[in-house]
Amino acid sequence: MRLFLHTYKYHLLLILVALIWIEAYNFLVQAGIQTEITLDASNYQESAKNLYIFHRGHNYRAILMALINGIPYVFGASDAFIFEFSDWVNLFCWLGSLLFFLEILNNFLKLKFAFLFAAAMVFFMGINALIFHLETECIYLFFIVAAFWFLMKYFNTKIFKHLAAGVSLIVLSMLIKPGSMLLGVLFTLFFIREIYRNYRSKFAWLIYGSYFLVMVQCTGVKYQFGNFTISYIDAVTYYDYLGARAEALDSGKAFKEVWKSRADYIYSLDMPEQKIVAAADFKKQLFSNTRHFFEAYFINLAENATTGSISISPNVNLKHTGYFDIFKALVFNISEWQNEIFSVLGILLSCYFLWKKRSIYNYEAMMGIFILYILFLSGVSCSEGDRFNVITFPFAVVLLAKFISEKRASVSKN
Repeated sequence: MRLFLHTYKYHLLLILVALIWIEAYNFLVQAGIQTEITLDASNYQESAKNLYIFHRGHNYRAILMALINGIPYVFGASDAFIFEFSDWVNLFCWLGSLLFFLEILNNFLKLKFAFLFAAAMVFFMGINALIFHLETECIYLFFIVAAFWFLMKYFNTKIFKHLAAGVSLIVLSMLIKPGSMLLGVLFTLFFIREIYRNYRSKFAWLIYGSYFLVMVQCTGVKYQFGNFTISYIDAVTYYDYLGARAEALDSGKAFKEVWKSRADYIYSLDMPEQKIVAAADFKKQLFSNTRHFFEAYFINLAENATTGSISISPNVNLKHTGYFDIFKALVFNISEWQNEIFSVLGILLSCYFLWKKRSIYNYEAMMGIFILYILFLSGVSCSEGDRFNVITFPFAVVLLAKFISEKRASVSKN
């Protein structure tokens, strides 16, 4: 026991710091007792119920997210309990993510310095807020950082099982956030030669199995709704946000007015028609309204990188405490500042390591690719606060620590 405590004292201390802070955060802004259920959260609960109770899929939400959060249905839990259970799942994933980040940082820093950088991640307000909502971000972050931990071990050892685990986790992340589909394909292609050389390995079945689950998702969606696709969320997201803003800029109308009319229209269609309408509108906006299309995209990018957490702003003072409004405003403002700082920092550091390494076959460059992928994907949507960008912030901290470490080493040599 003494040896365990000595070996993992920084890991345990990190968990303790995180738990104390989350409890303090919860106390200050009453996050755990809020009653508002967002449309997205309602969709995730509905998809879990579809899977476990009605044995069917969901048109917008993928199977792995439903599989994880719907576990209480096996034991006869109520719909309301699913939302409570998701808080514990999110907390577990956030704590697990912090431990993975600590291990990644410890790859190039002494453990005590790695702890300091990992402890700084505890105070990302946008992530803190999302722990108390039935959303994908905490679970997705856990899968991605676990994948990068395995990839780091692969780059250090060249042992295929680490690569197989890392790639399979990124592929499975498609079934949590369908927007990760291209990322999963890209990372598979990056390592396709190594995968091919080891295609008979038992560990290659991790990759085969993950793609098999993706195929199950796509086949189920085709059987139930009509298209061989992971989800229909991409069509409605584009149509309601990027497409709507491009049309609003072209017509001179207010964005919310255009958004409402387009949302009402596309949700009135069946699923295959939603895909057709969104694809046709994308071509129309891209080729016939090009200037406004790209203007809308960059407006969305800027908005998503400069706004605070929409998971904080709806909180209400249910306990009628005198300090609630002060701390709610403070926490929201900090989430906004963090978004502005770490979105820019993420882009700069990602570009730096991609340029410096002159290769994608190292975990720093691949983290950069992930950060840029998420940040630039955010331009498809808007009115999301920091939800898109916040999952990149811990990775930006890792790259910042790596940058400082390399600069200090360079100074020491000189």
